[in-house]
Amino acid sequence: NDMDESKKDLDALVWISGESVRILKKPRDMSNMGYLNSFEMSLKILLEKSLNGVKNIIVVRERKIHAGSTDIRSVDYLLAGVIAISILSSGMFDTITLFSHYRELGVLRRFKVSPVRKVPFVLGLSFSKFILNLLAAFIMVGVNIFIFHGRYSMNLPLFLVTIISSTLGMMALGIILSLSFRSPTAANNVASIMLTIMMFFSGVYFPITFLPPKLRILSFFMPVRYVADAVRYTLGLQSMSILSFWLINTVFLIAGSTLLWIASEISLKPES
Repeated sequence: NDMDESKKDLDALVWISGESVRILKKPRDMSNMGYLNSFEMSLKILLEKSLNGVKNIIVVRERKIHAGSTDIRSVDYLLAGVIAISILSSGMFDTITLFSHYRELGVLRRFKVSPVRKVPFVLGLSFSKFILNLLAAFIMVGVNIFIFHGRYSMNLPLFLVTIISSTLGMMALGIILSLSFRSPTAANNVASIMLTIMMFFSGVYFPITFLPPKLRILSFFMPVRYVADAVRYTLGLQSMSILSFWLINTVFLIAGSTLLWIASEISLKPES
């Protein structure tokens, strides 16, 4: 009876009776099952060593080595990926909404017949998105620090570079989508599908190793993965060579600038 009462309140129970040792575990609590199995194996090893009189020949001492410049927690690591998704999604969807709205109002058609400089005009329309993305990223970091006691070692200049380059790239993609589809709803639907696929293969919400080997290859073509790695690096949560960091941001800057130039040429091409 005492054993039955104890089983109701505990995740695991070690019952020693004479020379027998019984370990009772709750089969329904799957969240702690990995820890309990590890505890069971460790207990078996200790008992066998004690019964057989085995002496330690090699002493193993644990020493923590951080992958980044600060101690990593799962919530901090996850939030860095969420920041990356927020940057990419807002840059793409806000630009689709903005350009679709201007096209419906006929603003773009009016500028086609005026001597306006194309690229500065497109950048001017998109400048507010840089500011909003910066504010959103800092708010998310601040919320994690004050509510979840997040620990970051932020490199502010590199953090700003990551936000600017990734936002530029996704804004350009958003403009291309808004010009490719006459309906804003269609452009948003295509963007939603693309973002869902990128999120699934990005490794933000679950490790990429969970995927089958053939599907892991797709993760190398997902922008979210590289932006998430860059954000984690700038927050001190992940190790990365400075060369890899600048390569990621350079690719986004070049791709974003090229797509913006193409989009400005298409959207503001003078009518014949």
